[in-house]
Amino acid sequence: MASRFIANTPEEQKRMLGVIGAASLEELLVRIPAKARLPRALGLPAAMAETDLIRHMKALGIAEGPPLGDRLGSSDVGNVSQVIPTIQPMMKIAPAGTPIHSRAFEAAAVSPIAREGTLNAAKAMAMTTLDLLAEPALVKRAQDEFRRAK
Repeated sequence: MASRFIANTPEEQKRMLGVIGAASLEELLVRIPAKARLPRALGLPAAMAETDLIRHMKALGIAEGPPLGDRLGSSDVGNVSQVIPTIQPMMKIAPAGTPIHSRAFEAAAVSPIAREGTLNAAKAMAMTTLDLLAEPALVKRAQDEFRRAK
């Protein structure tokens, strides 16, 4: 499977920091008021490999869709994925071609398609979580895959 992780290069990171007037990530972070910072490490659990989720999707009869080129943007999970192995599966809740953030999308969110998509996504994630709990080697594989992709 091709890597889907697109890391920021040092040059891109420097350019982004320059736009907001910071010389480094450390300089940027010290600007955050102490009362707004978490005083401890997050203590996040180990992550799963994307390949494990895809395997469960296939077991449930869910076909992986093509990349969505028009879904460029930012999300909180994008930030998290820079630090730990992360997946962001997208589930089908509307007919193909339905514009997101539209009244048609809103209506589709309570449709049988949305219910089926949500249940299938929940099952695939639960199956993957059980794998991780039962097989610690999968956690190591996800971490190794993440390190290689960076």
